[in-house]
Amino acid sequence: MTLCEALAGGLTNAGIALAFGILMSFILDWFPQFEYAAPRVKRAVVIVLALAIPLAAALLLVVLGCAPLDRELIWHAVYAGFAWFLGSQFAHMRELSPDSELL
Repeated sequence: MTLCEALAGGLTNAGIALAFGILMSFILDWFPQFEYAAPRVKRAVVIVLALAIPLAAALLLVVLGCAPLDRELIWHAVYAGFAWFLGSQFAHMRELSPDSELL
């Protein structure tokens, strides 16, 4: 696997999940109080990371000359990140009480 192929994986659900897991392990290690943060704060961190990971992968693809900078690449990264975020939130919806605020 080349570096370009690995970065292209950052635009997939599996790649985003892998990078997210690694980043969250560092966040929880460096900021143990994050575990006790309000759900809104946690969701904000998740959506920021869910969008930042594929956008960073797309940017690196462009910088390394693996892909041209075009709207399609940027929208692909945004869609992938947003889809991953929604999937992660829907997976935990049943854990929310009926009185919970979503955002």
